[in-house]
Amino acid sequence: RLSLARSEEKLLVRTKEHAAEHEARRACEQKLSHLIEDHDESQRIHRESQRRAETAVETAAREKEQAEAAANAATKSLAKADKRLAAEKSARRRLQEQSEEMLQLLEKHQASTEGSRAQLADLQREVRRLTAEDGK
Repeated sequence: RLSLARSEEKLLVRTKEHAAEHEARRACEQKLSHLIEDHDESQRIHRESQRRAETAVETAAREKEQAEAAANAATKSLAKADKRLAAEKSARRRLQEQSEEMLQLLEKHQASTEGSRAQLADLQREVRRLTAEDGK
C-alpha cells in the first residue's frame, strides 16, 4: 500500500508538473502569437507609412514642376512686359523728339511769317508813299 500511495503521489506530482508545463507552453504559444500579430501590424504600418511617404514625394515633385512652370511663364510674361515698356518708352521719346522738331519748325514759320508781314507792311507803306507822291 505504501508503494501504491507513493506511486500515486509521484503520478499526481508528474500530472501537476505536466499540467504546469502544458500551461507554460500554452502561455508561450499565446505570447508568440501576440508577438507575431504585433510584428505583422508593425510591418503593415511600415508599408502604409512608406506608401504615404512615396505619395508625398511624388506630390512634392509634381508641385515643384508646376511651380517651376509657373515661374517660367511669369518670367516670360515679365520679359514681354519689359519689351513692351521699352518699346513704349522709345515711342514716347521719338514722339517727344518729333514734337520738339515740330515746335521748332512752327517757331521758324512764325518768325518767317512775322518777317513777311513786316516786309509786307514796309511795302504797303512804300506803295502808299509812292502813290501819294504820284498824286501830287
